[in-house]
Amino acid sequence: MTEYRRADRVARSLQDELSGLIRREVRDPRVHDVTITRVDLTSDLREATVWFTPLGGIGDDARVKELQAGLRKAASFLQGRAGRALRLRNTPRLTFRYDTGVENLVHIHELLHEMPKDAAPADEATEDGDADG
Repeated sequence: MTEYRRADRVARSLQDELSGLIRREVRDPRVHDVTITRVDLTSDLREATVWFTPLGGIGDDARVKELQAGLRKAASFLQGRAGRALRLRNTPRLTFRYDTGVENLVHIHELLHEMPKDAAPADEATEDGDADG
């Protein structure tokens, strides 16, 4: 049976809470159309790295910087609200980081679509040749 650390459970709850708070209560115009992709929490629950990606803004460095500045400014507000909602004794200090994983996935997807459709892996070409002979 897989055991989950308390930090993992709190991180998931914190991710859900932050997503809702950003959508419903943050009024900063820089902070819109953002997805919280994951939260990494230290085992002592004192520091949280919140990974985000802008919706529809992949590859737009200016948008990422603007969004990160807005999230940094809203961090103390979000920290307080999330701590009360989750009833944590000590609310983790929030640090926001841009998640490049989504951008990397999009890039790989584009590269795969650029590959010629008739190019078969070497193993398949050998198997096809053996079946005919």
